[in-house]
Amino acid sequence: MFEQMVEEIRNSKLFDEAWYLMTYPEVVDAPIGHYLIVGAREGKNPSPYFDTAYYLKAYPEVAKARYNPLLHYIRVGQQEGYSPCPSRLAIVIPHKNSVGMLPRLLKSIERETTEVEVFVVDDHSDSKELARLETLKKSFPAYDFLSNEGRFAGVARNTALKRVKSQWVLFADADDYFLPGWYDEVSKHFKCREDVVYFPPTSEDLLTGKVGVRHLGYEEIVHDYLKLPRWNEDRIRVYMYPPWSKLVRMDFLRKHGIWFGEEMVANDVMFSLRTGFFAERITASQVPIYCATEGLPSLVAFNTLERLKIRADVDRQFNDFLAENYQGPFNLRKKCNYLQRTAIYSGFSEEEMAELLVYIHRLGLEI
Repeated sequence: MFEQMVEEIRNSKLFDEAWYLMTYPEVVDAPIGHYLIVGAREGKNPSPYFDTAYYLKAYPEVAKARYNPLLHYIRVGQQEGYSPCPSRLAIVIPHKNSVGMLPRLLKSIERETTEVEVFVVDDHSDSKELARLETLKKSFPAYDFLSNEGRFAGVARNTALKRVKSQWVLFADADDYFLPGWYDEVSKHFKCREDVVYFPPTSEDLLTGKVGVRHLGYEEIVHDYLKLPRWNEDRIRVYMYPPWSKLVRMDFLRKHGIWFGEEMVANDVMFSLRTGFFAERITASQVPIYCATEGLPSLVAFNTLERLKIRADVDRQFNDFLAENYQGPFNLRKKCNYLQRTAIYSGFSEEEMAELLVYIHRLGLEI
């Protein structure tokens, strides 16, 4: 029986054995067994992300029943929406040379709530922008400003994810913002049993101040799912490419080892695919919480041959993943005609266009 409990905890991926031994040096071996026998009674935590004392105080019926708090969370609490730590929500924001856009996003968070962890991760901005960032930090002292451990936005997000202690996480891009009332809508789902909650986004054209078009395809996917969930579930799981406008359970990400890619571009595609595919339960809201912006120069706007080749590589990963894992009735493989259109729109030369098409065909992708 005891060995089964140890294995149950180990399989949950919620116990960090190396961290436990390092944090409590008096424990020399068998960290899970120690936690089960005496560690929980002593108020020790099984990982940085589970607060034993908080859990027992928040849910006194667990303490009254003398139930091991982590086992209770694995067997009951996780399904009932119990929180493993005081903070419910974290927001992760990567940025590079975009300090001028950050205040609006950070204020859109701050206006609604102070009860979130906010991580702003700099992705190797230049020295002038870093100086502006130091000034910005003073206006938001409660937020965590970090430096990227590697390169590109995917690694920047991973840098923050390693520090998140909250139960749920949202992602945002530096030039976007959250809509008024976003926290009220998000918090409705804190006790839900789902691993992912999708929201229909909106967008703004910053040059005209009018509603943009960037959100339309994703808005349609969410609305179609809400109308006919069973018919459109595979589509929302697979085709909601951006990390933003979705609420994700952190325990779920850790259990499945889901991280962002390290590519220069499209580093969020496989993260979103794995998140949607492996989620045991999903749901969606009718209420938008997030506004993506368009009209100003961004990473998406600077399309080069190198970047489009990287996107093609990610598309191949995407299709390979579905070929290996998806057994549903629909053909969800990505086609690459958008790469050809993008190259034309970006003014590629005939030589660059030919090289891109050869590369796409070499990868076995359809146009």
